[in-house]
Amino acid sequence: MDAISMRGSNTPKSVKDCWRTPRWLVEFCESTLPGRRLLLDAAAGGFPRPNAVCPVWLSEKEDGLSVSWSVPLDNKATDAVFCNPPYSNTGAWVKKAAMEIKTNGVSSVLVIPTPNGERYWGFIEEFATAVTFILGRVAFIHPETGRQVKGNTRGTCVVTFDAHRYERRGLDVVFKDRDLLIKMFE
Repeated sequence: MDAISMRGSNTPKSVKDCWRTPRWLVEFCESTLPGRRLLLDAAAGGFPRPNAVCPVWLSEKEDGLSVSWSVPLDNKATDAVFCNPPYSNTGAWVKKAAMEIKTNGVSSVLVIPTPNGERYWGFIEEFATAVTFILGRVAFIHPETGRQVKGNTRGTCVVTFDAHRYERRGLDVVFKDRDLLIKMFE
């Protein structure tokens, strides 16, 4: 293993789970659910304020893992949930999205680190409708400075749980170039 992959993150623990999603990536996420809008940000906890990207959000205090995502939605047929969960607890958020589509018919899109043998992959395989692997590292927005920071140590993928396609039970796996996505959605 090379020195770069062994070094880990130098990010202070106080901001480690608070990075914001670049707008182009949010726009791409919404495009994975044609005809729907991302109304609820399920994990908008943040530093020093919520880092919500949707009109409605759940903060750390409201705990998106313990409340139903269907309640804040105006219309499950046209509204969906966005979630860039804390990377320290990605598996719990993937399981939550799986249960929301299965139990409540809620569509959601999660931005997560590319899974590499994590146990939660089984929930993605069983309940998600698409996984888009982004080729090229995503520069997320620093929670304190508001600037994009390069040097992400992990790949990023977008996992779509589409209630309109859920019964089809097929998982589409797609690869998209980050630079092309930025050009398309910035």
